[in-house]
Amino acid sequence: MSAPVCPYCRTPMEDETALVVCPACSTPHHRECWEENGGCTVFGCAEAPVEEAKVVVSGSELSTPGTMGHSAYASPSTGVPPPPYRPLDSSAEPRPYTPSPSAANSIFGLSEPDRPPFSLTGIEVAPSTDRRMYTLLGFFFGYLGVHNLYANRTSVGIIQLCVSTFTCFLASPAVWIWALVEICKVDRDGDGRPML
Repeated sequence: MSAPVCPYCRTPMEDETALVVCPACSTPHHRECWEENGGCTVFGCAEAPVEEAKVVVSGSELSTPGTMGHSAYASPSTGVPPPPYRPLDSSAEPRPYTPSPSAANSIFGLSEPDRPPFSLTGIEVAPSTDRRMYTLLGFFFGYLGVHNLYANRTSVGIIQLCVSTFTCFLASPAVWIWALVEICKVDRDGDGRPML
């Protein structure tokens, strides 16, 4: 026959000298489990520990201002009552919603019409296109129009990309020669700023 199992810790009870038998329901427990639980662990047993009293709040107490700060509702851990109930001020006008600049606009460089451009001491700071990067992109990826997309000359870049892809790259040498001419002659980006 196997040893009985303690209903509190769910382990077998081999040592019968360290057992406590509940006087109400005759259920055996480990002595440590009986003391830790404060009595029997069987639900509904007369020797089970007494539960803490629940706080009961009526609907009238919830709807009456000022009762929420009463000491009867003090926190059991700190004994400090919560702050008193203050109704919202309905006379105050709501503030208008002003959206913040989105992260997508700042990442992709899209302008926001209601904000002035960022400036340091009155000097407008605008990113300029790097001439060396434009030249390298044109030399290696000119047949795809990447250099023009980099310089914000999107319409020309898209035309070069479409000509190369729609001809299955048969016209790529001609587009690449076009790109070589551009990297020699073009000195301004799509916004009209000189490349540095």
